[in-house]
Formats: sequence, C-alpha cells, structure tokens
Amino acid sequence: PFDLVMIDEAAQAIEEQTYSALLCAENVVALGDHMQLGPVVKSPWAKSNGLACPLIERLINIQLGIPYLMLTTQYRMYEPICTLISRVCYASQLECAEESCKLVKESFLKRIDWPNHPIVVVHVPSQEESVDVTGHRNCLEAATVQRLVEEIWTGRLCPKDLGIIATYQGQRKVLEGVMPDLKDSIKTIDGFQGGEKDFIVLSMVRANDDGAMGFSDDPSRLAVAFSRGRR
Repeated sequence: PFDLVMIDEAAQAIEEQTYSALLCAENVVALGDHMQLGPVVKSPWAKSNGLACPLIERLINIQLGIPYLMLTTQYRMYEPICTLISRVCYASQLECAEESCKLVKESFLKRIDWPNHPIVVVHVPSQEESVDVTGHRNCLEAATVQRLVEEIWTGRLCPKDLGIIATYQGQRKVLEGVMPDLKDSIKTIDGFQGGEKDFIVLSMVRANDDGAMGFSDDPSRLAVAFSRGRR
C-alpha cells in the first residue's frame, strides 16, 4: 500500500473505479470538477440507480464531514465569460486571476464588425432534423456557423486559435462537410472537455416547437461548452 494516492479527474470515474484506489493507501486525495462532464454511463437503468454519480460528488453532497476544497481562481477565461459560468454553474464562487482580466486587450473582436463583447448570441430561425444514431443536426445553423467563421478570418485569427463545438455528433458531421479544412477544430462537447481555444463557436443545434433541448439541457455539458473559450 501507498502512503498517499491522488486520483486525477475523479469526477469522471464511476464510484466503483474510485474504490480500487481507496484500497491502495491510507490517505487519498481526489481531484476533479463534478459540475462538468461526469462518467460515461450508457445504461438508463444504471443511471437511474446512481452509477453516473461519481464518488467525489456523492461525498460532497451527503456532507459526511470529509474536508474538501474548491479552487475558486480561474486563469483561462476573460472575466465576462467567467462571470456567466460562475453564476450559472458555480453559485457565483469563481474569481478571475489578474492575467485573465487582461485578455480583452488583445481581443481580435475589435478588428471586425461585431459587438465588442466576448459573448455574442446569434439567433438562427431554423428547424432541427433527427438523424440515425448520431442524434440531431441543423443545416441552416451549420451554414450560419460557416459564415461566422469566414467573418472571423477577416479579423486575422489563426486557425489554431479557433474551436467549433457541436452539441450532437450529427451536427459535427455536417460542420465537417461544409468546412473540411477545419475538421480537426470541430468537436462535440465531450471531445472538447479539457481543451481550450481563444475563440469558440458553439452550435446548439436544437430548434423545435416544443422547446426540447435533449441532453443539451444538462448544466454540466453547458459548463464545459461555455468554458472552452479564453477571449
């Protein structure tokens, strides 16, 4: 046995996986963010019986007196982006490091005809389509993303600084079809967890008369999607 075991990305491990580490040491430190994507559990029955809840989240929620520390200073995002995520997902507990507050001074948004704000919402009046096992797609929204990306190039942004996130695999495939040169920059929310880019274009896909959002309505998925962009 070890004196200390540290479990990285503990919020993405199912509880049973974490137990194997607990048996290896007298002291255990689990690191992770249970407000972002958790373990991948495909079985609806297993999810309904709690398998999708990682041990780190369970220990925080049931308050057994086990000490835990939340790291509240973030270094990635410009302050308005951090403020949005902090209010929606972290009970307004996040703070910005001084260097992240200065990111706007280098913002390329000042070079193009866009609102000078790090968060821009573009309304696309469209209708989603359901496609096989890849979920949903929205072709008009994909065309809008393509036009936005072309406009971004006028601001002389390097391709390596751009990330495009689709909330469904079906939409990712459509986006890859209309922008084949940017295939490596187009990912789903799951594919982007842990990554970051200066500029993120997020395609929400869902658009229907019922207002149904599917798994895009999951706060943990939105926390990942909105926290990938730095500027």
